[in-house]
Amino acid sequence: MTPPGYTGPPIPVLPEVVTRGESGITIRAVGIEEPPRIDGSLDEAVYVEIRPISGFTQIEPRNGAPASQQTEV
Repeated sequence: MTPPGYTGPPIPVLPEVVTRGESGITIRAVGIEEPPRIDGSLDEAVYVEIRPISGFTQIEPRNGAPASQQTEV
């Protein structure tokens, strides 16, 4: 459901969590049943079930260029 007055890119439909468009980026928050353990190991189901967000761009020194380091959130 799109909020009233929303003019950004379409809201992602799960399992997607991000959509990009000329008017910007929309990221969908995904609720989880169990918090991840902060132990340095990425073996919880959340890391398999929810796709990471990547494809970031930089602002400085070259606005809009691909990020110099690959990053996933």
